Amino acid sequence: MSIKLNQSGFRSNYWQLFLTGLCFFLILSVLHHPTPARSATINQAKITEILDSSQVYINGNQTRVNAIARRGQRVSTRNARAELSFNTGGVGRLAHNSVLTIGQCAHLRRGTLLVNGSVNGCTNSTVAGVRGTTYVLVVDENGQEEIQVLEGEVVLSKRINQDIDEDKVIRGLGKKSASVPLLGGVRGGFCLLPSCTNVVQNELSTEEEEKLTPETISLSAGEKVKIRPDGEVSPVQPLTAEEFEQLLLGQLFNNFSSELPGISKIKQSFENLFPNVSFPSPLPELPIKPPVPPSPFQF
Repeated sequence: MSIKLNQSGFRSNYWQLFLTGLCFFLILSVLHHPTPARSATINQAKITEILDSSQVYINGNQTRVNAIARRGQRVSTRNARAELSFNTGGVGRLAHNSVLTIGQCAHLRRGTLLVNGSVNGCTNSTVAGVRGTTYVLVVDENGQEEIQVLEGEVVLSKRINQDIDEDKVIRGLGKKSASVPLLGGVRGGFCLLPSCTNVVQNELSTEEEEKLTPETISLSAGEKVKIRPDGEVSPVQPLTAEEFEQLLLGQLFNNFSSELPGISKIKQSFENLFPNVSFPSPLPELPIKPPVPPSPFQF
């Protein structure tokens, strides 16, 4: 009888030690392999700068610097540019003749939007769940879209339920894998994700979850892709040095009073891509004052 009791106690202690060790191992695994950070939901955007004219509007009403566009409201520009600071800490810049809706993503309906930092930008067919990446979204008057990556890496995934209401989408989901031909000629919307590492499901605050196929297109810094209105995806193309320079010297950078956060990373990306080309300064140089000649009268 005593032997059986000892064996039972030994087994009990063995399982306790085994479970303790397993828990310890899992904790270490989580610490060494953290899950991707989740970007906060966009609730509002503050207009921090207006350039070229006063033609910036919130829901059709002319607005001014420090005005706040809240969720569901539309920010539009005519012959003007605007910089917005989102509650997520990210920054967006709108070029002339652009329309942006503040939702659970920054929905570009028309024009050009520069996205930097924790801003989930989107168009009618793309959702960009990004953090710490700088890229440009373009939607022309015909509905053709283009994504240009300046720094970082994104993954483009096809959306199955493209008719989903934008206010029911928090952010896209995706997986690493696949090649460009899997998406060529496919109709439907697309989702943009911040890296080609495995992506865990992000939090959803609504009942309807966006569904995506596992096929993805990886876009690295210095790459671009176009999406036709019918959903057909063109092959991924490299940005030329001239195209990159035009972006840096164009409406999204030129003459803003402050540097874009992370401009040093963009510079590093440019220099890695084009080592023999000088990085153009996006900000205007301050005028150099001529020296004042000494007065002929000495006192």
